[in-house]
Amino acid sequence: MHIRVKQAYHFILQSVALVLMATPVFASSLSVYDDLNQAFHSNSQQGTSGSLRVAAKGNGLQAAIPAIPRLAQARAAVTGDLPALLSLAKETEFALALGKSKIPQILDALNEQGLLAEAVKLAEAFQIHPLHILGPIIGENSFNGAIDKTIQDSFAKMFTEKDFRVMSSRMQMIVDDPQTQGCMNLQTLNYWKWRCLLHRSSYLANGSNRDFIWWFYQISNKGKGTFGLGQVQPFLLWSVSDIVAEKTAPLGYNYKTYSLTDMKEPFKIVFRNKEMLAYIAAMAYVSIQVYKSVGQIDISQNAGLTTTLYNVGDEYQRAYYFLKKNGSAPEVNYMGWYINHFENEIQNYLETKELKY
Repeated sequence: MHIRVKQAYHFILQSVALVLMATPVFASSLSVYDDLNQAFHSNSQQGTSGSLRVAAKGNGLQAAIPAIPRLAQARAAVTGDLPALLSLAKETEFALALGKSKIPQILDALNEQGLLAEAVKLAEAFQIHPLHILGPIIGENSFNGAIDKTIQDSFAKMFTEKDFRVMSSRMQMIVDDPQTQGCMNLQTLNYWKWRCLLHRSSYLANGSNRDFIWWFYQISNKGKGTFGLGQVQPFLLWSVSDIVAEKTAPLGYNYKTYSLTDMKEPFKIVFRNKEMLAYIAAMAYVSIQVYKSVGQIDISQNAGLTTTLYNVGDEYQRAYYFLKKNGSAPEVNYMGWYINHFENEIQNYLETKELKY
């Protein structure tokens, strides 16, 4: 692409992003989502462009782990060696001891289920490094869960048909909101339809996934928990279900998209571990492409950043922030730092262990 044309194109994208960020209930033309969708596809097809800033792998000069939330630290201690971990006053020492103890256990558990080999296969299909898939699982199960439990969780143990009807009706309210009319008819990826719903709905304040979580679970008697191997919010899966179907079809898989207002299906997926890996891969893929197309930053070399985005969410807003703050670099949170620090150990396991199928 000619440099002046490319500059003009990026200026248009910046203007689109500015409008979306500045308008809590977005009332302008829906065509902006077509523009964002086009930019997303353009970057995914072209790969890394010379005009992009590149986030290097690893933690750089950041020797100390960012602040670990108290609750995450307590959960990690409870599921690890409680007395030994709690005796470590410094958070970095805590994280290093935790990783040495838990990461080999998590990798062994994943390997026993054939999930490491599956992650490698999916990484090739999505053209990302396997660490972008494994990072969120290792991080979430180090700090927020126990791998032996999350691998065996079942939605049938936790939910009733009434739960699904109530949650489905709540999602239907978003779709039927007069402010969101037209979102579901966009000729875009589900991801941009979801962003449209979040930005335009009169039920939400600022187009944030976090805002939606708070609102959505007000009527769910299951609280605000995350579920399954990836400790994920199930309602987020629809936004990448079409990408999952497309990217896994060459593998011979029959993963299908589904109705946004059918909340039973994503809960089933969350507890089908092999299929859930494909959704984690899709989320990493989306984060990488959104940061390229909106933030003009290539984060594909840094699994800590995709793990951070998986943990904190709202990659679109964060990508825009780095577009606006031109020259700044994206930063990992405690979970991303943890994955980057143990990257060599995880990679060595993948290369030296016999991966089971």
